[in-house]
Amino acid sequence: MKKPLFCLVLIFSLSCCRVNSSIVIVDTNKNYPMLDLKLSDVADITYIPLKFNKDSILFISNDISKNIYVSKDKIIIGDRNRVDSRLFAYDHKGNLLYQIGSKGRGPSEFLDFFIFTADTISNEVVIYNHNNLRFIIYDINGNHKYDKQLLNGNSKFYQMENIGCDYIIGYNYRSSYLAPNLSRNPLGVDVVKGSEKALVAFEKKSLANKEMRDIYYPRPYISDNMPGLIWQMTTTSNGTYITSFRSDTIFYVGNDLSVTPKFVDVTKYGHEEITIFPTMETKKYVFFSTEMKYGKSGKLRHFAYDKSSNSIFRINNNISEDINKCNFRLALINNEIVLNQFTLTQNHNYAAILLTSIFLKDHYEALNIELKTISDSLREDDNPVLMLMKFR
Repeated sequence: MKKPLFCLVLIFSLSCCRVNSSIVIVDTNKNYPMLDLKLSDVADITYIPLKFNKDSILFISNDISKNIYVSKDKIIIGDRNRVDSRLFAYDHKGNLLYQIGSKGRGPSEFLDFFIFTADTISNEVVIYNHNNLRFIIYDINGNHKYDKQLLNGNSKFYQMENIGCDYIIGYNYRSSYLAPNLSRNPLGVDVVKGSEKALVAFEKKSLANKEMRDIYYPRPYISDNMPGLIWQMTTTSNGTYITSFRSDTIFYVGNDLSVTPKFVDVTKYGHEEITIFPTMETKKYVFFSTEMKYGKSGKLRHFAYDKSSNSIFRINNNISEDINKCNFRLALINNEIVLNQFTLTQNHNYAAILLTSIFLKDHYEALNIELKTISDSLREDDNPVLMLMKFR
């Protein structure tokens, strides 16, 4: 199943291991030791009912990946819906503070396919509207500052991340794509490197383009049925992990824009599981989950890499592996570490999910006392409850 190009990457990576111990080889079929670890062992959990009124109706679906930014006094949630695309700022009690932007193509406006970053260092919210290739900049209190149109040469990216205090990077996971071939390739396809870069960088202060090393995946998974539903950038305190479906190497982009391979996945996967994705990094662990092909069902496995001992563990989950019987929201409520790409926020130490009133009432008996009390007061059309997980 592995292609010759991957073998070269792996040989290079393994040779690097002899001189660079920071590269970790992962085989999820290996019999790693089991780790009995609960979510509450590594994170503090709070439940925040997002107050509902005519100006704060959330249309967010289950895909909330990277749509949340948490600061000391507010939580910004991006609602990328086709009815009324906006960002909402709440306090930590769930009260609406203000909204950012409105739907449209004019100055300060954006459409449903947008991504954003925020931070309290620059006190800015930077929105990128892919429909018209434009940055829209607000201050952290929701006041519009200016727009900046991008040139075609640095406008092809679908995911965006803060890198330290100085840079923003964009990731174009479609810079490599699959194309039919006439060779003896058993898959009947070739991997083609497009003309666009996979990684682009911008200086935060000016949003001017900044040169950085590019990456290339020999086995990308590209599908029109999955236009970026899974976030493939994972924030840490010093940079971000970057990966791609069915690819073997997980790269790390540091705050100085350095790019290095960090994990090499040598697992011989079957038809359901496709690769590992990093989901959270704490002082002690890097957490991983296996991912499924689009539309497939099966078992998900969860792992932790212990940075201090350079060891990999399989997390001992009881109820979360079979995704046909238990979705990850219920597993998280039951104190399991089942982090995936949908739980990521823009903060390196926060994960989050939204719990709708319908979901809570359907699983009422499985809820803890706090969630049962919250659920009792919810109407069916109320905004969801934000489950916020702050990792220690």
